[in-house]
Amino acid sequence: MFVILKFFVDVIMSNSPNSGSRCNVSFSVTPKSENKKSRSSISGFSPVSVPDSPASPKTVNLTGNPRRIRDNAAELFNLIEDWNTHQLEGVSCITDIINLKFSLAEDDACELTRDYPPGISSLLENLDDTSGKMNDIIERMKVISKELHSISKLEYFRTTTPTPMFLTWPPEKYGESADIITEAYSKQLKLQFYIKENIAHCFNKSNAILYSAAWLYQPYIEDSINLLLEAMLKETGLK
Repeated sequence: MFVILKFFVDVIMSNSPNSGSRCNVSFSVTPKSENKKSRSSISGFSPVSVPDSPASPKTVNLTGNPRRIRDNAAELFNLIEDWNTHQLEGVSCITDIINLKFSLAEDDACELTRDYPPGISSLLENLDDTSGKMNDIIERMKVISKELHSISKLEYFRTTTPTPMFLTWPPEKYGESADIITEAYSKQLKLQFYIKENIAHCFNKSNAILYSAAWLYQPYIEDSINLLLEAMLKETGLK
């Protein structure tokens, strides 16, 4: 559904006058005649010893770069929680705007009224205020990305080896992940601004419903973005 929604959103925005690495995996199949030999060699397997993470209960009081990484990851999560709150506020505003325009249109008509119903101005002001708060969130996300990149550079010059700071991620992974998350939300913000600027001037019922769906479902914030954030929180011991 998100792919289809994103396609139609891209088409509308492009036509508006206002407007990695690859992992190679190889495997082999052991012939049946060699099964016994393979099983007998398992007894000689040596388990890998993993050092304790700085975020483990044994080291609750983090300091230095690990503490800064963890604090930035926590702030990124809090910013996204704030985004979700404002996003729902925007859904409410858009729903009220569309209902006002629908109330003046005939039931069987494909076109909405070209008049601006009373009360629509206050709703548009609320939507503009909500969009501004979401823009502030994106600006703070960009600052966090820069800080995480700076921390990874400091960590590299301190150790000169790409050792994980917590469990498995190397230092540069945090900045790269923050960049991916910030880029996705930045694209969604551009769509939010487009909807905010055009929803009052939308005179087609189908487009109005598309605008509402695009704001509600956020097609540029895919499941992989949420998974990446979850992985960052798990890595730093925040979850």
